[in-house]
Amino acid sequence: MSSRRSFLAFFAALLAMIALALPLPARAASPLTFELYEDSTSAFRWRLEEGNQILATAGQAYRAKSDAKASIERIRNELGRLTFETYEDASHRYRWRLKSRNGQIVAASSGGYDAKADADAAVERVRTGAKDANVVDRASRR
Repeated sequence: MSSRRSFLAFFAALLAMIALALPLPARAASPLTFELYEDSTSAFRWRLEEGNQILATAGQAYRAKSDAKASIERIRNELGRLTFETYEDASHRYRWRLKSRNGQIVAASSGGYDAKADADAAVERVRTGAKDANVVDRASRR
């Protein structure tokens, strides 16, 4: 009986070690969504969301809804030619911004991150997901 318990304990320990050594399946990333909306000043803006988290906001407000939509399309189509810049703000939090070739900020992180690695991870989610992100129009005016 003792040898059977020893064998079972050994076998359980072996299975636990194997389970710890196996990589966990990759968690599927939530798809990103551009949300187009009208703010309290009747200007049009967009934000890039992952689930209920806002990853990015527009670099500016737009008077025309079509201009806000065009901004989203430029980001989706020209992402490879735009430059991500990660920096530390005055509060010692890390942020990122996306710049066009002329230096204009076209998108920015919606908030600061405690660790640079977290800001870099958000940049990577935007870099890999924005091109295929859905656009949801929540603006009341056409």
